[in-house]
Amino acid sequence: MRVGSVEIQVLSIETFDATPYNIFNNENLRIHVMVQKIRGDEYNFTLNEWVLVTSTGVGIDYSIFCTDCPDPIDELVIYGDQPLEAYVYFRLPAGEHAFTELRYEPLFSSNEGIIPLNVSFTIR
Repeated sequence: MRVGSVEIQVLSIETFDATPYNIFNNENLRIHVMVQKIRGDEYNFTLNEWVLVTSTGVGIDYSIFCTDCPDPIDELVIYGDQPLEAYVYFRLPAGEHAFTELRYEPLFSSNEGIIPLNVSFTIR
């Protein structure tokens, strides 16, 4: 999916226990993405919006507070043209969840990208 000057690809989605990285973390799902800057001098992912949409139409915002978690997307700034990988972390309530899409919207932009999904997870 291309949004403005960046291209985003979902590589995988998995349940994840963030508490070993910090005892106050409670993120339990992460999305592994590959991103590539298409044009411009730099692309900054800080404070951009990521939303997972459930099959019932509920949007779940990503967590910007996954302290010391590996390769968080919100700390990534791209300067070159090479694709880079990072993670988008989420905190979900326990239970069964089915997701239909991942939405991405850059800060101060009306551009929004949608990546269709068809995945289900059980969060314990």
